[in-house]
Amino acid sequence: MASSATQRATPYSATGVSDGNRQSQAIEIDAQQSQKASATSHEQQSQAQQRRRFKGRKRSWQENAIYLLLGGVVLYLGDGSVHFLDVLFRDPRIRWRPLQAAAACVAVNVAIYLYAAVFLRLLRKDTRSYHQSAPAALAVATAVGLAAYVLCSIAFWPVWGILTLPILWVLFMVFAIITSYLPPFKVRQD
Repeated sequence: MASSATQRATPYSATGVSDGNRQSQAIEIDAQQSQKASATSHEQQSQAQQRRRFKGRKRSWQENAIYLLLGGVVLYLGDGSVHFLDVLFRDPRIRWRPLQAAAACVAVNVAIYLYAAVFLRLLRKDTRSYHQSAPAALAVATAVGLAAYVLCSIAFWPVWGILTLPILWVLFMVFAIITSYLPPFKVRQD
């Protein structure tokens, strides 16, 4: 009776292979299968990441083209009746004090860009990224850029009303896209 219970519990004992050997072989087989599965899943993940990166580059190029096209439309058509530059130079409804303050903010941003891109990178040969070589410059540029956006919104609000916000957003995106294509083109890694 005891032997039949043992045989039911361990079916391989009748073949002459001990339970310990059978279990260790099963564990080895499971380990090999899991290694193969993890290697395949790792390859699939890396292929999926490469596809996502490619799609990201393609989407980025398309978004850049759309924003540049919209920027040209905004500059050429303005609000549909008058060119943007005509409004900027000839419209008496513009609030000039906020516009002048916004122009000063844009000048500060250009100076920060010239410092970070031209002076640090090209003249001092600093190959680190902006946030490493001039960490305060990024924070100041962000705050000044936000101030310029708010001041421009205040200055142009009497002219376009609620359309001021999308018009200025498109022009801001055009400015950001154009500055990303200015030298230095890439961050050099050591």
